[in-house]
Amino acid sequence: MDYYDLNRRFVERESYDQDELIAGQLRGKLVGWSKVLENRSSVIVAAANFGKTTEMLQQAAQLRANGEAAVFIALRQLADRGSLDRALTGDNRDAFRMWKAAPFERITVFVDSLDEAAAGGKDESISHLVGDVADELSWPNEHVRWVISTRPAVLTAGVFEKLSELLSKAAPKPIGSSSGSGGLGTGGAASVAKEAEARVPLCLFSMAPLEDDRAVSTSRGDTQRWMPSN
Repeated sequence: MDYYDLNRRFVERESYDQDELIAGQLRGKLVGWSKVLENRSSVIVAAANFGKTTEMLQQAAQLRANGEAAVFIALRQLADRGSLDRALTGDNRDAFRMWKAAPFERITVFVDSLDEAAAGGKDESISHLVGDVADELSWPNEHVRWVISTRPAVLTAGVFEKLSELLSKAAPKPIGSSSGSGGLGTGGAASVAKEAEARVPLCLFSMAPLEDDRAVSTSRGDTQRWMPSN
């Protein structure tokens, strides 16, 4: 399937406000995907048919083309199939399995979309499914980067709070080792103590509408086709 690079823009929100999200009010500097991907975990909010899924699919493909691990996860598929490996297909499954075999490099996980997980009308189903993904990624994990999409009405205060609680968890880090009778273990075995790093807040972005000239170009089919770099 052809993909046309529309140079989509976002506005980072300083705080959660569902009324503003639903109204689509945008105030602040427009930023691109590079800004979103600077963060450890981000939620992208936009209305239906705004292009969230297409953008995330292509961002995952572009990262893989650049030699990075990245997967696109349809949260509904996870709900239907019961495990992350069975929910993934094609290049996404291959990328996940390769990373899982040696999980020492960064992987970017694009999770689409919370509204499908909430089809049953329960916020708990969202946090449960995202939690399942987190478990399979050994979260909290310093090598995992999250990007999650949702419609504004689904991102209630309760859902945002639960996601923040989960995705802001700090990854443990080693702070030293000891051996012999003074160590934490027995029989002279070395033991490594760990402490948690500072929590990293979940970032919130709203996807901006296409500029008029971009929308016209898309309808004419004369925008530049996205091609993966070598």
